[in-house]
Amino acid sequence: MKRLRTLILLIFISAELLAKIDKPTLFINCSKECYQDFLRTELSYFDFVRDRFEADIQILIIEQEQSNGGKQFTLQFIGNNNWASKSDTILLSVLQAATPDEIRAKFLQQISIYLVRVISLNSINDNLLIRFPRRETAEIDTVKDKWNFWVFSPGIEGWAEGGTNNMWANLKSDFTIRRIDNQSKFIAKPYYNLVSSFFNLNSVKLSGTAADYGINLLYAKSLNQHWSFGGITQLGHNYFLNIARTYKVAPVIEYNIFPFSINTIKQIRIAYQIGVSNFNYIDTTVFNLISETRPYNRLTLNIEYNRPWGSIMTGLYYNAYLDNFNQNRSGFNANFSLRIFEGFSLIFEGEGFFMNDQISLLRKPLPNEAYLLGTQQLRAKFNYRLNFGIRYTFGSIFNNIVNPRFGNIE
Repeated sequence: MKRLRTLILLIFISAELLAKIDKPTLFINCSKECYQDFLRTELSYFDFVRDRFEADIQILIIEQEQSNGGKQFTLQFIGNNNWASKSDTILLSVLQAATPDEIRAKFLQQISIYLVRVISLNSINDNLLIRFPRRETAEIDTVKDKWNFWVFSPGIEGWAEGGTNNMWANLKSDFTIRRIDNQSKFIAKPYYNLVSSFFNLNSVKLSGTAADYGINLLYAKSLNQHWSFGGITQLGHNYFLNIARTYKVAPVIEYNIFPFSINTIKQIRIAYQIGVSNFNYIDTTVFNLISETRPYNRLTLNIEYNRPWGSIMTGLYYNAYLDNFNQNRSGFNANFSLRIFEGFSLIFEGEGFFMNDQISLLRKPLPNEAYLLGTQQLRAKFNYRLNFGIRYTFGSIFNNIVNPRFGNIE
């Protein structure tokens, strides 16, 4: 009986020690898609940091093409601080036909195996299903952070193309300021875009420049697992649209049919906003106005679904002015990646919208070159962009060879 009590006591002490094991902070480092939202959700037992120098363990994910069209991922675990001796590398191969859902599930499995091994076990069976306890969202939000979860992301990008008699150039810059936790979301994004073009036709030189700048503000507050409430504010200038100054203010309500706790698997979100838009135009519009203030409303439907057979992301929206419903805009965007059967995939990306709300069109048209140079909008009813394809893979099922020679030399 005494031995039994001693055994029970040892088991209790061991369980207590395991529960109090120091957890490493993690940083996921990758140059392409590595499903960070999904991994953070499934591994919410751990704290993630945004800087690799602040992490106890950095997870570096490197992607390479394989001989049969598949991919090999190198998961390199780089230990730091007290975890410096826990560095390791895992190679993960996937077939070309693998869907994003299958790839991210493999990421989760291999990362979980590594974490269990370095925390409490010396070895583990690769087929073992591992699940870490999930923390409540309120507990995650109590993590101490010297920046109080504020993140600042300046960015600039551009491109240029041309020749002896022509040139196109585009410069885009923004500075995103955000603070996001499980109860609220705030994003401020000032931006500046510049488009320039030049043509030399029969010794006649044509050139044009159009600037677009402003700031977008968004705030969302979580009410429960389905409802969110907040608002948006936008201020800006857009030469292309004949807008000298504009602002938009609107409250927003959103409902997710599925609880947000499973948002990495599926979402169907319906959002409605009703507000006011003000415009001060650069020149008189086709409606003989130089400024106006308009009430508007917008209804949006967004769907995201990730399953082993593929993924679907699509959105629909309808925007109309409340004082004239004939002035409206409706559109869609979609991204489908569907595996019809083993080795055969269908890929589709597209967006399009119907326009009945070009209220800022110039009353007095500019010379034709202004429209050819792309510095002023044209009257239009519909715009679209499509990208689609099919892919079929057959042949060897072995996926072990990685040969990077002559990569990216085109």
